[in-house]
Amino acid sequence: MPFRLMYLAAYAAFILNLGDLFKIEAANALVKSLFLLAGALFLVGRELNPFALANLLIVTVMIFFLGSMTDYPDFQWSYLLNALNQYMLIYLLLSARPTAADRDTVLISAAWFAVACSVLGLMYQVAGLRTAFPVEFNTGQNRFSGSLNAAFLGGFAMSGMLASLLLTELGRPRYYILLLLNAGVMIATGARVALAVAVGVCGLAFLFSKRRTASQKITGIAAGVAAACVIGPIAYVRYAARMSGSGLSGREIMWPWLEELSARYPDFGIGFGHQYWSTPREIYILFSSMAAHNDYLRLLVELGHVGVWVFYILLVATVWYTKTIWGGRDPVPLFALAGFLAISITDNALATPTHFLLVLVGMFAACGTHRNEAAARPPAAPSRVRGAPRRFGATEGNLAGKAATP
Repeated sequence: MPFRLMYLAAYAAFILNLGDLFKIEAANALVKSLFLLAGALFLVGRELNPFALANLLIVTVMIFFLGSMTDYPDFQWSYLLNALNQYMLIYLLLSARPTAADRDTVLISAAWFAVACSVLGLMYQVAGLRTAFPVEFNTGQNRFSGSLNAAFLGGFAMSGMLASLLLTELGRPRYYILLLLNAGVMIATGARVALAVAVGVCGLAFLFSKRRTASQKITGIAAGVAAACVIGPIAYVRYAARMSGSGLSGREIMWPWLEELSARYPDFGIGFGHQYWSTPREIYILFSSMAAHNDYLRLLVELGHVGVWVFYILLVATVWYTKTIWGGRDPVPLFALAGFLAISITDNALATPTHFLLVLVGMFAACGTHRNEAAARPPAAPSRVRGAPRRFGATEGNLAGKAATP
């Protein structure tokens, strides 16, 4: 219970976005603290995963070692320490086996996050606190952002689509409605890669599900094609403007700078968490952001050419091992991980609770104790009440009949 309450409190604080709304500088630190506290509480009273904990330690030692070795002139330990939560939470939530209540909390809340963020954003707009439809600087298109921004809301919708689909497999068909609502929010945000990832991960999860019959899958494919024919033209109108030009929304300005910076510090990088603060003002003005919007390039800059490989190899190995020991043959965690790695090419997925939530949804759905224990538990033998007449089995009945025949 403490973990689940802290987990929901952390996401509630994130969605409320009071720090940005009222310019409260301490709000970001508070949200980070809530997430880390939720991760720490998750380790209490649950079956632990030593492999994930060991990899968390290895990554942390590597980050501190590289930080101590870098010759980047603007390196600051405060930047490094402030960014540790970006990978620690993922590892902590992979370091213990979720209970059935944990699974339900993560999946149900993920299915509702995008809707809650949307409603709250509209309320903020009505109250005159902020607009829920900001204009994208390079296309001039209004993108629905809810209480956060369009990219974050798209990430919530992406995770919400998968969570809603998996909840229908747990006997909750009403979550098909949430699946459609999340898809609608996704289209309103104009998030392109998030939409592609959501469709791909949900499609694979549906087709490879062992809980659905062949006829259900055929019906689902037919329904999906029909929905695409109806929604496709609407989505095209939303996405056509965003695909104009290079379609990178200014990333072609940021990424060459990151490659140049990486070439200056190839061995040890510039320090974990430093890319954001290293962005020159002129690039910020042109790109309208200081973040890399490509986690591979970002970590290449921060950890060097070897460090980035170690980081991702350990992350993939942790997800694979955790899925193997607790998720059995369920492939959904691997589909979710592949989606997360795909969206990391164009977004700040590692540092964003809306994006790495996709991995947590897939993992908690597969590894929740209720599903595995129910499948592994042998059927209970029928109890026999003392004094009740004994019924013959088929063989015993035949022998008894023959014995009674004169």
